[in-house]
Amino acid sequence: MIRIIALGFLLLLWTSTEVLAKELVSSETIKLQKDSTITFKLKNNTLVTYREIPHSEIAVVELAFTQGEASLARADRPGLGALAELMERGSVSYPKPKLSELLEKYSTGISCSFGIELGFCGMATLSGSLPELLPAFASVIRDPDLNSVEAELVLEQEKASEAAALQDPETYVNEVVNKVFYGDGHPYWTDQKNRLQDLDEIKLDNLKRLHARLLADVPKHIVVVGSLPLARLKELLEANFSFLPEISAKRLQVQAPVYDPKHAYEIAARAIPTSYIRAKFSAPGIQDADFIATQLMVHILSEELENEIRTKRSLSYSVYAQVLPYTTGIGVIHVSSSKPMETMEALRIIIDKLRKQKLSVGELNRYRTVFATSYFLKLEEHSSLSSSLRSSVHYFDSADRLYEMPRLLARITPEEVQKAAQTYLQKFRLGVVYRENGFKPEWAEDFLKAFH
Repeated sequence: MIRIIALGFLLLLWTSTEVLAKELVSSETIKLQKDSTITFKLKNNTLVTYREIPHSEIAVVELAFTQGEASLARADRPGLGALAELMERGSVSYPKPKLSELLEKYSTGISCSFGIELGFCGMATLSGSLPELLPAFASVIRDPDLNSVEAELVLEQEKASEAAALQDPETYVNEVVNKVFYGDGHPYWTDQKNRLQDLDEIKLDNLKRLHARLLADVPKHIVVVGSLPLARLKELLEANFSFLPEISAKRLQVQAPVYDPKHAYEIAARAIPTSYIRAKFSAPGIQDADFIATQLMVHILSEELENEIRTKRSLSYSVYAQVLPYTTGIGVIHVSSSKPMETMEALRIIIDKLRKQKLSVGELNRYRTVFATSYFLKLEEHSSLSSSLRSSVHYFDSADRLYEMPRLLARITPEEVQKAAQTYLQKFRLGVVYRENGFKPEWAEDFLKAFH
């Protein structure tokens, strides 16, 4: 049913540019989405957002932790990944064999993950299975089985994974650019040396204290997507999540990384035939008034990079741009190329054009349509819809922002897109991974000076 609704939205998008300039999605459609979303609180004041999908047999239940790595001390951050994996493996009341047998019986799984600003544990299953599965799901949050054998295994796997990931130059280039973008002490990033050192020092007691803190001190909310009688849903959630303590919401305060023109790029030598280039720049936060205009602008930049660098000039097999939607936004441009000098020049030309030339209304409508189409594809699946709802509730206290986004997008003007390009496409920090002496420092310096 959700796919049918999403396809209906897409049909609304594929209309004339005259209409697109006025309304991407009708007010009736937005009202339908809002009316299908119910919010209520459990007796312990835990907020629940329930998006009803009529006649759906699938149900997704997520418990969101409204803090992530950025809220933790440096030493706790590697432990967060280990704790998430241990929570997935079992609880005191549902040890690993018992939990595995239950999840296998219903062909489902439980996943826990913590990002920079937001974490969650989630489960997708058939609605009729919830009475038996919810107690197990709640138990991995309430009392995960944090035993020394599993913890030691998980920590060793984390260390091996950390070391192996940076052997991949596409992953390593992010480490390189982060050194000049974040520097020391920013809550969004810890360098690899410190991450590995912290993993060596983490003990089982650290994980137990970290879990106790998450349970006692971190605000949480629940998101459900599916088709359940409201009274029955409330009954199930009350029965299984009454243990959650009442906690007042806290807003994370994060400053944008400081720009240092004397240390704006770094080149790392690797014996590889392809250069990996990543540029980062400060962008508005997801709650800022100009975030959507900037997000659309970066989408346009990504399309232009793809068309020019990959399609027309055949300089790259991978090129894109994006904005990471955090309290402080992070803009990213990534390109891999065997011809880095030509690629850097193409990058400069495309960015310069977007800053200097205002789009026509027709051009903007075309980009807007493609952007909105990708947006609605996120609403096709229960899991991606629940993820979007989780983020909307976290940053805007309700699901309304998610549903109103196309209306806000339709109001963006060519002037706002150009202003976003002029405001944010500057003060880049650059990271490069390539063979020794293959990437000339002056290529980086010329690019950075053009947008200083």
